[in-house]
Amino acid sequence: IQNLQRKDSEFSTLTHSNLRKNSPTSLLLAFHQLREGRSTHAEALIVEHRLMTRRFQDPDFYEGVRAALIDKDQKPKWNPSDIKDINKDMVQKYFLELGNEEELVL
Repeated sequence: IQNLQRKDSEFSTLTHSNLRKNSPTSLLLAFHQLREGRSTHAEALIVEHRLMTRRFQDPDFYEGVRAALIDKDQKPKWNPSDIKDINKDMVQKYFLELGNEEELVL
């Protein structure tokens, strides 16, 4: 995000604008997921299941649905509203194991 802000090109301006429309939490979760990666398909599916189970419990998911599908105002009010307000612990909690009944078993 910071690199896009520093560049003065049409591509960087458009990309930054598009990314700013998305949930800051979702952006950081995707970045963390890509950076960490998993060595097997099964491990990747387990992590994806953990992420989505927790995201469905998160108010941002419903705010995105509201803004895009219900009110169709395309103006979600994310919480937190800026990447700077999200710390490493907030991201890491999405990747922790779920309870025994919720954890995906392959």
